Amino acid sequence: MTLLCLVLCCIGFMHFSMANTKHFSAVTGKDLDDIAYGKIIFQVLGSSFLLVATWPAIAGWETEIGLVVWCGLMHVAAAMVSLFYTYLPGFVRVCWMWLMPGGLLQRAIAR
Repeated sequence: MTLLCLVLCCIGFMHFSMANTKHFSAVTGKDLDDIAYGKIIFQVLGSSFLLVATWPAIAGWETEIGLVVWCGLMHVAAAMVSLFYTYLPGFVRVCWMWLMPGGLLQRAIAR
């Protein structure tokens, strides 16, 4: 359950970072303003994934400890996403374009 929570938090923070115009153009090579309501869509997706990530944390532990673990895993996920952007931009590009719901949505809108 911890790994699932961490993955969901990473996906959420990846969507939050793609709501930033600079990050979006660095990964996709396109302008975020070309997508209608792009920032809002990515922020809602990011918030949704972070909210869904509470479920495995609470299911693995009780509510009190689960929320504390969820907060800790959010910190770890935020650090991981920022390190991936810095040191593995190609990995981020592949993950975004082929694995993330926002990337798939972005590709569908662009067609």
